[in-house]
Amino acid sequence: MEKTDKKKKEENRYLPGQIIEGNVMKNCEFEDFIDDYLLSRLGEGKEKGFEEHYFNCPCCFVKMVERQELISIVRNIRN
Repeated sequence: MEKTDKKKKEENRYLPGQIIEGNVMKNCEFEDFIDDYLLSRLGEGKEKGFEEHYFNCPCCFVKMVERQELISIVRNIRN
């Protein structure tokens, strides 16, 4: 029983927003678009494509929320 509990704890060590394939953590290939999207740096075509993607990708959705909060904090500090 102890080994099963230990294995469950190890499986839960992954960070939110990471895709797990087998035993390997993998970040989404679209993750690099998040900051540019939030700062309105993507062209209109890429922006719409990314919007369609992140609503269906738990990895990107979680990271979008986290980064939006960070950007809000930084902007509030500047003001």
